[in-house]
Amino acid sequence: MFKAKRLSLVCFIITLILLTGFFYLSKKRRVALTQEKLEEAREKLEKKIEELRARGIPVRQVYVNESKGALIVLLEVRCKRFYEVKEVKRNFVRPIRAMIGYEVPVLFPSLPKKRILIGNPPAPLDELEKSVEKWLSVSWKLETKLGVKEVAVDRKRGLLHVLLENLTDEVVEEIRGVVGYGIPLEVEEADYWITSLYVGKPGTKKVEELEEAREKLLEFYHNKSFGLQALDVIDEEEASFLGEEGALLSLGLKEITSDKVRIIREIVGYDIPLLITEGEVILDKGPSPIH
Repeated sequence: MFKAKRLSLVCFIITLILLTGFFYLSKKRRVALTQEKLEEAREKLEKKIEELRARGIPVRQVYVNESKGALIVLLEVRCKRFYEVKEVKRNFVRPIRAMIGYEVPVLFPSLPKKRILIGNPPAPLDELEKSVEKWLSVSWKLETKLGVKEVAVDRKRGLLHVLLENLTDEVVEEIRGVVGYGIPLEVEEADYWITSLYVGKPGTKKVEELEEAREKLLEFYHNKSFGLQALDVIDEEEASFLGEEGALLSLGLKEITSDKVRIIREIVGYDIPLLITEGEVILDKGPSPIH
């Protein structure tokens, strides 16, 4: 009896070791296959860069980023208005994804933001609020002319945050003339494009299947180190409005890494179409973001 139990235990341990080895090799093989696909996609896209540019698709650079686990496609484009994001997705992102294949993880980063800091923060809060009031009194005639999208108090840093369509010395000078030359400003040029990683073909799964996948990831809202900030199912109607090709699962991460993307795909399934944004997220209709 004892020998039989001991034999069963030994068999169980051996089986466990074999399974562990199998899953390890499967993971290793999957990583190798992904890397191979990324390199193939890079070569294919690099050969087509001039053709894409001739079609008006402004590809600046193409390379593989192993830490992100994705093909990086840097587009020479800034979205000064929200509707321009939709145009970029339809006119640039879609053709590139169709060209390289939907199974290839491809990341479209935002360009480095143009911003300048003027003055020495922090300034007293009441002075900042008075400066905003001055701006509001003339904004009706200057906002459109100067391309000002926002003038707001940043209470935490003690300065005014100014968002512009185009950052020029002349525009900054006019704004300073209104709010006061002693007021510290952070002036930033608008760009509504958010670094976005796509994998899987949108529209291939029913909304119910995407909802099930979303439920599987809800536990990560309680894991601050994972950095999941948003989680939402985009249905066909929303997808059309946002410029996406079809229904998909949308996530927001503080930082996209190959390990996080792999974990997400292992949980929801490798056949679920994903849009993963990095940093600030605008597609969040899920549970409240974690701070």
